[in-house]
Amino acid sequence: MVETYIKASGIAWTNLHPNYFMENLLHVTPIVDNQFVMFSGKARWGWTALDDAARVAARVLEEGEKKHASKSYWLSTEALNGDEAAEILSEELGTKITCDTREPEELEALFNSGKTDIEITYAKNAVDIMHQIQDGRMTYMGTIRDDVPYVTGTPSTSFREWVKIHKSELLGK
Repeated sequence: MVETYIKASGIAWTNLHPNYFMENLLHVTPIVDNQFVMFSGKARWGWTALDDAARVAARVLEEGEKKHASKSYWLSTEALNGDEAAEILSEELGTKITCDTREPEELEALFNSGKTDIEITYAKNAVDIMHQIQDGRMTYMGTIRDDVPYVTGTPSTSFREWVKIHKSELLGK
């Protein structure tokens, strides 16, 4: 709805669509005791490195509206579910990593527990997105559609490459 409103406003716009940031594994759902949590069941997500999203945003701002107005860019480098991500993590980190696959209701319970400091509207939106991914209304979130090379002229970062770059952080060193 927000994008529709902006498009109808008459101002120049460019939408960036990253789906699931790889950096979530560093801050939101970090690896603890060789395990991380995902709250979308077995659904696949399109993974995006935050640096790639930043590079696209910078290029859009540098080149301006003549080149990028009225465009939407999708930033899903590859589609992985939690188990597939855990397999890559295990291979690159040299230790068995597993994904604790949970349901969206468990994320909602976490938000409602008071153990997180998150704005309530954002929290409700996150839970709703998880439900929509599972029930098929947002299946595009689990597809690969990578405009990073098109916009920046350089390849996007694969999940495996990202893990190698952030190995010490992921291992807590």
